[in-house]
Amino acid sequence: MFSLVAVLFIVTNGVMAEQPSGHFKNKMQFKTEQSCQEYLNSEQGQSSRLFIETLIDEQKGRLAAKFICVQVGGGFKEDDAI
Repeated sequence: MFSLVAVLFIVTNGVMAEQPSGHFKNKMQFKTEQSCQEYLNSEQGQSSRLFIETLIDEQKGRLAAKFICVQVGGGFKEDDAI
């Protein structure tokens, strides 16, 4: 099973940190990574992404996010970024 995760990074002087500072995990689970990716590109997935991006915009450039699909129970790494 896979889940969509928004990985948060602190931005300092316009440069995104190499290591993540936190994450938001979507409650939905997907049978395959492909179905997770399809969700991300869907209207509903874009709505979820917009919600997170709105929260980030409120931080006035101090945070950035990468959206990735990760295997449930597994970790994530920057190479998994979309």
